Order: sequence, then structure tokens, then C-alpha cells
Amino acid sequence: MIQQLKRKLLNQLAYYISYVKLYSLIKQDLSNTIILDCGANQGSISALFARTGAQIFAFEPDPLAFSVLEKKFLQYPMVECVQKAVWINEGTVTLYLHMSQEGKNVDFTVSSSIIKEKVNVCESNAVEVATINLLEFIRQSDTRISVLKMDIEGAEVELLNKIFDENLHQKIDLMLVETHENKIPAHVKPIQELKQRLQEERIENVKLNWI
Repeated sequence: MIQQLKRKLLNQLAYYISYVKLYSLIKQDLSNTIILDCGANQGSISALFARTGAQIFAFEPDPLAFSVLEKKFLQYPMVECVQKAVWINEGTVTLYLHMSQEGKNVDFTVSSSIIKEKVNVCESNAVEVATINLLEFIRQSDTRISVLKMDIEGAEVELLNKIFDENLHQKIDLMLVETHENKIPAHVKPIQELKQRLQEERIENVKLNWI
């Protein structure tokens, strides 16, 4: 019970920080643009952008979180909810759930990850989920992508490097990315290398750990 309460409070704190940091952006008219919410969970970030006029694609693979997400935006035609994990190819992957995930408690779904080495997920508590090739999605988009928010619990390292390899970040105005090396020790060095790459290649439209 205490852990659940703590998780709920942390989720609320993350939401308020997001609101403050995004305030000037969500007040803009983003009509005729696309927003990609990768790792949308229950849709708190998508909800902040829902009145900007942008077409929002909210990607969320966790079945429990997606059920909440989909219901939230039933009356929002500009928000398309997609029950898939963003990845470098299309297919299926194993999604590992939080070690405290039980029943219909949606609070812990923020930690669901396709990276089984993540310290707060359980290898024995997992589901198979569909993936969407985010690289191909960006390639085929003929509409300006104003914001790509990425909070995908460790999958961001490989996906970001692929995006940079193909210069697809040039099709995006702003990328807001949360990294997870604090929960995946093996990612400490790759994240350092990623930060170095941003500097060396002068990629300036990416904000890491923006919350």
C-alpha cells in the first residue's frame, strides 16, 4: 500500500513538472502539425496537447494503461491511440511489467519495459505486445512533426541512435526524451555516448531528461 501511494504521488509530481515545462508550448497553435507521444501511458502529456490543434498519435503498449488511455480520448478525434510499442521494426516484443504490478492497479504501468534488465520489472510477469516501426512512421510522414515525446523505459537508446543515423531528427522540431540509466545500469555508458553524439553532431532539438 505504501509503495502504491508513493508511485501515485511520483506520477502526479511528474505531471505537474511536465505541465510547468510545457506551458508555453501547449498554449501555441500547433494546427497542421503532428505530435508523437511515445510511451503515452494514461495520456497525461497527450491531454496537455489535445487543444493545440495538432494531430496526436499516442503510442502505448501496456494493455492496462492503454484501456485508460483509449477511454480518455474517445471524444477527441485529433488524438489517435495506438496500442503498440514504438521500436525499430514492426512485429512483437515481450513487455515486462513492474514487479509490484497486480490486477487493475494502473499506477505501476509507467514502468513497463521491453528491456528485461530494468531493475524494477519482473521477467516472470510479462505480456507479448505489437510494435510499430517508428523510423518508418517518421519517414512516411509528410506533415511537420512539431513534438516527439519519448518515455519508453529504456528502449530509447537504440531507437534514438537509429533516428540520428538516418537524420530523421531533422523532420522533428522538438524531441523530449526521458532516459532510464538509473534503472538500467548497463545503459550508463550508452547514454554518455548518446550525449556526446548530440554535442559532436550539433543536434540541438533533443532534450534529454526534460522532466
